[in-house]
Amino acid sequence: MIDANSQFFAILTDVGMAKQANADALGIPWLITQMGVGDANPNGLADPPNPVPSTSQTKLLNEWRRKPLNQLKIDPVNPAVIIAEQIIPADEGGKWIREMGLYDADGDLVAVANCAPSFKPLLSQGSGRTQIVRMNFIVTSAGNIQLKIDPSIVLASRAYVDAAILEVLPKNKGPGEYTRVKVNDRGLVVSGDSPDTLAKMGIADAYTKTEIDSMISPLAARTGRLIGRQIIKATGQYVPTPGMKFVRVRAIGGGGGSSGTPPTGSASNSASGGGASGSWAEGWFTADEIAAGVLVTIGDGGAGGAAGAAGQPGGMTSVGALMGCPGGGGSPLPNTVATSTSALWGAGVPGPLAYGGNVINSAGMCGEGGMSVINSVLPGVGGSSPFGSGGHASNSAQPGSGFGAGASGVHAATNSAAKPGAAGSKGVAIFEEYA
Repeated sequence: MIDANSQFFAILTDVGMAKQANADALGIPWLITQMGVGDANPNGLADPPNPVPSTSQTKLLNEWRRKPLNQLKIDPVNPAVIIAEQIIPADEGGKWIREMGLYDADGDLVAVANCAPSFKPLLSQGSGRTQIVRMNFIVTSAGNIQLKIDPSIVLASRAYVDAAILEVLPKNKGPGEYTRVKVNDRGLVVSGDSPDTLAKMGIADAYTKTEIDSMISPLAARTGRLIGRQIIKATGQYVPTPGMKFVRVRAIGGGGGSSGTPPTGSASNSASGGGASGSWAEGWFTADEIAAGVLVTIGDGGAGGAAGAAGQPGGMTSVGALMGCPGGGGSPLPNTVATSTSALWGAGVPGPLAYGGNVINSAGMCGEGGMSVINSVLPGVGGSSPFGSGGHASNSAQPGSGFGAGASGVHAATNSAAKPGAAGSKGVAIFEEYA
């Protein structure tokens, strides 16, 4: 009979104590594999007595279930106590549990315990449940005791799963948004941070803030009151306005001239291409960088070719040795072709890239080629510049407008006399001065 004086405990059997001593002495693992449960009532009594575990036991009094362990661990509070756990599914039972035993890999009963009676119902009884049974027993040393399980047939308790998840996903990372995270070989985030500089991000092929500041500081400092604007259209000296601290200089070379056309007959035609625009540049300079009285050379527009002659390139515009802008190329001499023949005649090409500008250095714009397509002839348009438009196609060659633009070609239909080309527009240098 179970009453308030009943005692419940677990002990190692004689076989268990011998095996543990042997494991401790030889340093070999001792594999505990299964747990058995029984009702301790082999005679079917209505109220069987409380079983008392004995070290001499080699089996339970009336075992009705023996299955692999789900867990075997050391008590975190007392390292001399081993905790064994087994889960009984809801579809097993219909019997009392009053005794438990542990078996090792050899099938020997190595620990035995009694417990307060607990009835494990079946689902068919209307009160099925999954039940966890545990045995705590004292050992002299837990170092060589190991659990041997088959993961395919054991069940895990919720507490075990929760602990396992917390072990894999420990609560050791601060919540928040991160621009960079580090993951392990299972794809789990293990750390995160939010670098605030390119260097901290490990990006090496970019300018730092300090480097960018140093590059833009000269331009950023160039703010002030506009005190003068000089547009130099002819070669001469630049004389700074008194009080000038820095100046914005924009310059362009002369535009290329277009070629003339040879005379055509009753069954031939011709058309010349347009000249290219001059190269151009822009730069900011301090009063110390641009000498007073510096010579500014303005490039002339390239001359148009006489009847049957090629156009000439534009001249170079320069600001002392500080800045240079070559002129645009003139268009080459076209020939005549039969009116039934398609043809394309060349146009002027830009000169070399401008130099000396610390904002921009650019080549000019190519002119268009002349074209003949079955009785129709079209002269090429001149190359446009930032300061002027290229000459437009016409029966006669048109010069470039503004500054640095190329001239257009000339149209020569059948029975045309030789026609001359036109000149490109000259270059310019513009000085905006700031105090």
